[in-house]
Amino acid sequence: MTPTVSRPSANTVQGYIDETPLWRDGTVASASPMTGMQKRIWWLAVAGKFFEGLVVFMTGVALPLIGKEFNLTSAQHGLVSAASLFGILIGASALGGLSDQFGRKPMSSSKWRCSSCSWWQSCSRRALSG
Repeated sequence: MTPTVSRPSANTVQGYIDETPLWRDGTVASASPMTGMQKRIWWLAVAGKFFEGLVVFMTGVALPLIGKEFNLTSAQHGLVSAASLFGILIGASALGGLSDQFGRKPMSSSKWRCSSCSWWQSCSRRALSG
């Protein structure tokens, strides 16, 4: 007798990740390919890491111009550079739950309400935007 696996009862991300493809008769498919939802989750994770790296890269590229515009010292250059990494840390650990609770659009638009009139406001916005 071949083992059977039931589909996840709840439509959760973890349920879709752990999903095992089944044949129509209910038996487990050997050498299971990724399901459509697993591919979507994988591509979203890849896109997230890509844009995270893009932000860090672009901060490094723009840093000389930012320093010239705001007359930054070496320590302030370091703070501006570290702000994006700190923002990634805060955004990943704390603000993800708030986005789940209040929605992605309100949380994303709230970060743009801050203006960057000084280097300190620019650092704060980078840190809070995640």
